[in-house]
Amino acid sequence: MTTERPGGLAGRYYTDSEIFAAEMDSVFARNWVMVGHASEVAEPGTVITARVGDESVLVANDAGQLRAMFNVCQHRGHELVTSTAARLDRITCPYHAWTYSLDGRLLHARGEDVGDVCVPRVRLETLAGFLFVNLSLEAAGLAATAPGVQDDLLVRVPDAPRRVLSARLTHEMRANWKVVVENYNECYHCPNVHKWF
Repeated sequence: MTTERPGGLAGRYYTDSEIFAAEMDSVFARNWVMVGHASEVAEPGTVITARVGDESVLVANDAGQLRAMFNVCQHRGHELVTSTAARLDRITCPYHAWTYSLDGRLLHARGEDVGDVCVPRVRLETLAGFLFVNLSLEAAGLAATAPGVQDDLLVRVPDAPRRVLSARLTHEMRANWKVVVENYNECYHCPNVHKWF
């Protein structure tokens, strides 16, 4: 008797911690991941946060310049911005109050020399108004990675860059990330789960 699923991955690909760790590195840390829409950070001082694999990143509008960086204080590693969206003139760590500019430079560290400390940057590019980040500084650009995608999207939704995100819903899933992706890539479950479908 086999335990392999026909047409799918073996169960260990959903439960093995070593496979999961390898995926965090090879899939999420080295590829472009959509984290939001430009409309969310259209105004100076607006900041959004997102999870990219097991990392937290933030995108900030620094006087009209969009910047992305790891959402982690360089002092003790505390998450800098704990909400999904904020309006800030500077970023202050809630733990020891180290304060950073919106470009990631350390401005104030109580009792410490500021020096050249900066929050590490993350690559940021836009595609038809959508914000994508890549944790790898060596990765190919978004246009080279996804050639033609922006043109195809703009044919279907010409006003995509000008649209405004009206709401953001976040669902914490107690499942391997592949289960969620596979769920939206097939409809084998639809007749049983979505009776109206």
